[in-house]
Amino acid sequence: MRDVNCEIIQLLEAYFERQSLFDGGGMLEFWHPGGRMYLVGNQNEFRVVTIEEQVDHIKGAKERLPDLRVTFVLDEIEQVVVQDDLIAAAHVRYRMILPEGYGQHRCFYHLAKIDGKWGLVGAVDRGIQVPAAE
Repeated sequence: MRDVNCEIIQLLEAYFERQSLFDGGGMLEFWHPGGRMYLVGNQNEFRVVTIEEQVDHIKGAKERLPDLRVTFVLDEIEQVVVQDDLIAAAHVRYRMILPEGYGQHRCFYHLAKIDGKWGLVGAVDRGIQVPAAE
C-alpha cells in the first residue's frame, strides 16, 4: 500500500511546479471540477473564486503580459492530515516571487479522493506582499 501522505505531497509539489509555468490549464489537472479558492489579500480583502475562474484569470494575465515571470516556491508542507483515505487537508507555506517583490503565503488545501484519484477541492490562502529590497 502506498503512503497516502506521500501521494498528497507529490501532488502538491507537482502543482507548484505547474503554477511556476503559469500554465492555468495545466493547473486544472490537480483540481476536481468546481473547486473553490478562498483568498485573503494584502488589505484583508476576501474573495471566493472557482478554480475555473482562477485559471481564466491566469490565462488572461499571460495573454496581456506574455513576458510576466512568476515563480512559486514551495517552502514547506507543514502538515498533512488524512481521514479514511478519502479526505485530507494540507497546511502549506509558499512564496509567489515577482520582479517587484514576493507574496508570502500560508495556505490550507483541502483534498478529496474521488474515483480513486486525489484532487484539490478547496484552498484557503492568505498572502502578504513583501516589496523587493532596495
